[in-house]
Amino acid sequence: MEKEIDGKVYKDIPVVKMIVNGKEIQGNVISAEDASDESISLTIITEPEEENKK
Repeated sequence: MEKEIDGKVYKDIPVVKMIVNGKEIQGNVISAEDASDESISLTIITEPEEENKK
């Protein structure tokens, strides 16, 4: 699915995993426990686009 916002097109990207403050979490929701600090460090790992898969 695509959505245009302010003239830019954004696509849905499947999330493979997320790492919050150095801890790998399952799913795509950050729990309140993982976000209890004033700031968090977040890494999102995504699947490659279909056209790039071989």
